[in-house]
Amino acid sequence: MPTLPLPRVRALALLNDDASGITEISEVVAGDPGLTVAVLRAANSAPTSRVQTPSQAIVRIGVGATRRIVTGAVVGDAFDNLGYADLHVDALWRHLIATALLAETLAR
Repeated sequence: MPTLPLPRVRALALLNDDASGITEISEVVAGDPGLTVAVLRAANSAPTSRVQTPSQAIVRIGVGATRRIVTGAVVGDAFDNLGYADLHVDALWRHLIATALLAETLAR
């Protein structure tokens, strides 16, 4: 498995910490072009005035949506090259989803 870049690890950590503020989160997102694009794209998908900064985007879409977008971008990028590792990517995804659902059920 590939290791995640430190800014992305930091972004995930901040998004999972209820004590984190929008300023902290937006600074980390702004430091990663891929995350910035993903968050701005989501915030600007509504037919309203366009936002220009990660901070504005996070305020518009909320921390929960930002968490989902960042997690999706981080995980998606981390698994882009798995096809070259001779792994069956669909089977891996099914396993990961089943594991996540089981963990969520056990946590309750």
